[in-house]
Parts: sequence; structure tokens; C-alpha cells
Amino acid sequence: MPRASRPRLVPALLLLALGCWPLAAGGREVGPIVSTPNAPILPDNGCLDDATGTGQGGIADVIVVPGSQVFLDVEVELAITHSWRSDLQVAVDYSGSGTGPIRLVNNHDGSGDNYYARLGSQATVACSSPSACGTASNCSLPGTASWCSPDESLAAIIAPGSGVWTLSVCDRAAGDTGTLVEWRLDFPLLDPVELTSFTVE
Repeated sequence: MPRASRPRLVPALLLLALGCWPLAAGGREVGPIVSTPNAPILPDNGCLDDATGTGQGGIADVIVVPGSQVFLDVEVELAITHSWRSDLQVAVDYSGSGTGPIRLVNNHDGSGDNYYARLGSQATVACSSPSACGTASNCSLPGTASWCSPDESLAAIIAPGSGVWTLSVCDRAAGDTGTLVEWRLDFPLLDPVELTSFTVE
């Protein structure tokens, strides 16, 4: 007698081969992978290029993601104290992408303090907008980080994962200073799909 079909949870590799892996962000996450440099952003007024905003001329901090992992997405969370937010220029570079630095932040808001935000390509609000870090009262305190999209999309980083991630931060105007307190990498994972019509004989 034929066996009745029953739901089977298909292994992730088979789902990928069948083209059944979902493309929307969600499910579990790998991370956060955290670095806490607590480093002063020096020199004051040190940015080399105010137009492209790649954070060069200031400080750099590195996170190394171990192993040989590849993910579908990446998010960067920033915790920066600063007495004049629009001075900040921030970019991230991934050794495995070959795309060069991705500009995250350049000249957001005016005189607001600090920059606490979680930046991701899935966010629908730009970090520079008034409803995110473009208003002085937003993004100013720990625990109130906005989820918003950076100046350049992190989706430009193809197959993010294991390797060296470098965050560059510089100060683009004289008179106010700040500190890179902490930054994090999060890699959203996607849950396997349960195919209720799939059977193995």
C-alpha cells in the first residue's frame, strides 16, 4: 500500500538547489558580532574627501568574521558619541566583496548629538531623513537606535560573510569631537521552508 504523504523539512542545501529559498529578510540571525573600540575620532576636521564620504582620514576598526560562512544580508549597528552629528562620515568595507567602501553616513542632520542607528538595506526610511537621524532628537541616546537605510545600500556587498570588515570614521569639521563607542555586524538568516507536498519514496 502506498505510504501517505507527510510534511518533510527539506535540508537547507536542497532548498537552495531547488530554488525554494525565500528572498525576503526574516527568521533567525547570526550575530551580533561586536567591536567596542571606544576610540576618539581623530583628528578633528580630518576627513580627506567630503564629497564621497568614505571615512578616510580618521580612524578605522576591524571585525573579523571567522569560518567560511556566506549570508544573504548584513546590517551594521553604530554607537557613536559626538557633539555635532553632521561632522560624522562613516563607511564600511568588506574584504570579500571587491566593491570598495560603502558610504553609510555623511553629513546627517545639523547640530544633533551622537549617532545610534541600525543600518540595513531592507529599511524603508533613509537614515538621513527627518524621521530617522536627520532630526536632532532622534538617534541621540543608547536604546533609541533607528532602523534605517544608509547613504549607499549594503545590498551592494555580494555574498557577505566571513572575512575582514573595516569600519572607517572621520570628522569633517573643526570644533566638535566624538568617540566610536561600539559597532556591530548582524547577518539575518532565513528559516528553511516546510514543503508540505514534498515526499521521498
